[in-house]
Amino acid sequence: MHDFLDHLKDILKLLGETRRIFHSEADFQHALAWEIHTKFKGCKIRLERPYEMPSGSYHLDLLVILDSGHPHKIGIELKYLKKQITTKDDGEEYRLSNHGAQSDARYRFFKDISRLNELKASKDIDEGYAIVLTNDPLYWKQPKSPTRELDYEAFKIHDEHESRSGELNWDNEDNKAHKNMPKLFFSESYKFSWVNYSDVPSLDVTNGKFQYLMVKA
Repeated sequence: MHDFLDHLKDILKLLGETRRIFHSEADFQHALAWEIHTKFKGCKIRLERPYEMPSGSYHLDLLVILDSGHPHKIGIELKYLKKQITTKDDGEEYRLSNHGAQSDARYRFFKDISRLNELKASKDIDEGYAIVLTNDPLYWKQPKSPTRELDYEAFKIHDEHESRSGELNWDNEDNKAHKNMPKLFFSESYKFSWVNYSDVPSLDVTNGKFQYLMVKA
């Protein structure tokens, strides 16, 4: 089975034309699963597939199983990080509230990659993809003060940024807000490249631009 990455890019491009905005992460999850199933007739898809791993119990957002003589298992983790917007698209009203807590959300994206790596190592999946879709520019834009010490320095995901390999941890390890977000370890670095997903006409005038970031684990 060849790399699934190009297929996912094509599917997200199509989805951006037919579903430019979602009500929730679950809405995004279902829509993506539908498009994958439409493209790959006969594939098996499982939502919230449970696993028991050394790091604890865990539910994978999407498990895609392609079978062309030998099952090929693809794990997909999704994040839908919202910024406030009120709009109508294709006659349907959307009211998104601010997700906020951007630093924590960045960490959780890295955590998704880490979990996918763990599933690959245990042979539970053959490929893994972490995807974040957002209309919040704080994620894809470089921090305004790059010389200022950032609490989330190790977990930056802005466009063209390359993460570090090895141990990633909060700069302020004593911050009680991060006590349930322990250090992560990666054997490789990741280069982040954001892609335009959609432009939604907004009644708020702002926050109508969506971009996504996809990383192959």
